Amino acid sequence: MAVLTVTQHHVPHVAARSGIPGVDYAWSKPAISSLKNAGEVFVAQYDSLDESKNLTPSRARDLLAAGVKIVLVYEYGAQDMLRGKAGGEQDAQHAETAAKACGIDGIPVYFAADWDATPGQQAAIDDYLDGCAAVIGRSRVGVYGGYWPLSRARAAGKAAYYWGTPAWSGTEWVTGFTPDIMQGGFVTIGGVQCDLDAGLHDDYGQWPRPSSPAQFTWQWLTTDGNMSLAGVSRQLTSAGVPGMSPAHILRATCTKLNGHWDTQMFGWLNLVLGDPVEDPHTPIAAGSKLWVLK
Repeated sequence: MAVLTVTQHHVPHVAARSGIPGVDYAWSKPAISSLKNAGEVFVAQYDSLDESKNLTPSRARDLLAAGVKIVLVYEYGAQDMLRGKAGGEQDAQHAETAAKACGIDGIPVYFAADWDATPGQQAAIDDYLDGCAAVIGRSRVGVYGGYWPLSRARAAGKAAYYWGTPAWSGTEWVTGFTPDIMQGGFVTIGGVQCDLDAGLHDDYGQWPRPSSPAQFTWQWLTTDGNMSLAGVSRQLTSAGVPGMSPAHILRATCTKLNGHWDTQMFGWLNLVLGDPVEDPHTPIAAGSKLWVLK
């Protein structure tokens, strides 16, 4: 994959986001102990028709045993996406077989557009990604490349994960969308030159897969006469619900009831709830309603 010849362990154009540190490499592979000592959280390795650069089952097992996460990328020819849908189906099937052999069945797969793709080539790229989706499902399709083919594929909904490179991208990553992984620079680890990467979201396509966050919905909570605002807040927060401080609960309830938050609504809610702002530990009268996440 394309690299920039800089030595800092950071991501050009996304410098404000430190990200989750990782590297990618091909034929030469650093010792896993060296990766750990360098502080790398994840490594991206290949599947392709060239067995000499591919992730192997033993390497996958050793990486995971050492606590190093894995990202999988398929690339054989730099412009293989120009083969269209049939090419995507063929490559995705190869990647799927490799993932199962390596014990990472179900991992998202990044497919590489490793050249300065033009707008006129996007139709073939999109068709290729459609072929990948037909084999592994759209939710597991990722794409690696410069800003423009990635942004066009994203606008068309052709992939679920995006791995950006500064190559061929100008300064577009400064104001463009945030990819799941951003590449930039290189580093030598254990005598092997590696591309530097940063995971920019909790889920950047890694294995083991991240735990799904708890899902909460907004709903009415009806008080029973024993509940205080502080007690409700404490109960919800203990259950892992985010943003349920007494002030947030008051604001959410006012907004739900009247569509906005102002002094009049604030005073009305204080009256209904027995002035909980003054003493949030005072029980609220039974039958009052609070709009909360739970």
